[in-house]
Amino acid sequence: NVYGMNYYQSITKHLAMGGEGMYIAANGNMMSSYTLKYEMEAPGGDDDIVPSTPSVPGAPAPATDANSLENKPSSWFCAQL
Repeated sequence: NVYGMNYYQSITKHLAMGGEGMYIAANGNMMSSYTLKYEMEAPGGDDDIVPSTPSVPGAPAPATDANSLENKPSSWFCAQL
């Protein structure tokens, strides 16, 4: 039998952490790993941003948060131990 679990959660809007564990009953081995993801604004100006346009003519454009990374180019770092 093999038993396992994992968990991944956003800690802040830029940082997410998680981990997983596994137990292999046949030989009694336990394994675990941990994950860390950090997202940051990519270097560059606002000139790289392509404004979103409504898909239906005449429909209002979706509201945007200027500070959100969803609306800006971003870079991220992910490490698994």
